[in-house]
Amino acid sequence: MPDQPNILFIVSDQMVAALTGAYGHPVVQTPHLNRLAAEGVRFDTAYTPFPLCAPGRACIMTGRHASEIGAWDNGALLAADQPTFAHY
Repeated sequence: MPDQPNILFIVSDQMVAALTGAYGHPVVQTPHLNRLAAEGVRFDTAYTPFPLCAPGRACIMTGRHASEIGAWDNGALLAADQPTFAHY
């Protein structure tokens, strides 16, 4: 068994949870998302550290605020010297 767990971090863009079968939608069929929700960890309440996609993801990956990493818009690049959870 490896010393560190394997973690698959999935982020979807502009998805409404209520429009998936995992959250009880009667028509929309999302069998793969349903299985991920049933067998993985499902966060029913979550908050973003920044209201734009790329900076929010950079904050999540680094554990730092946007002001610390200079991620103010979707065009901002994450500096190569910024450690992320992928480094551990």
